[in-house]
Amino acid sequence: IIKYPMDVFTINLKLKNNQYTSLEEFKNDIHLIFCNCYTYNDIESEIYRL
Repeated sequence: IIKYPMDVFTINLKLKNNQYTSLEEFKNDIHLIFCNCYTYNDIESEIYRL
């Protein structure tokens, strides 16, 4: 189960609406996307290996 979902569309909206107060916040959201991908996809999947 993904506890903190994040996607590129949401990041884009946050950028357009100046919702990031630091580069670190932006970086954390990008990192969260990848962490969620690893959580959701099986270790044997092609997506996981990317």
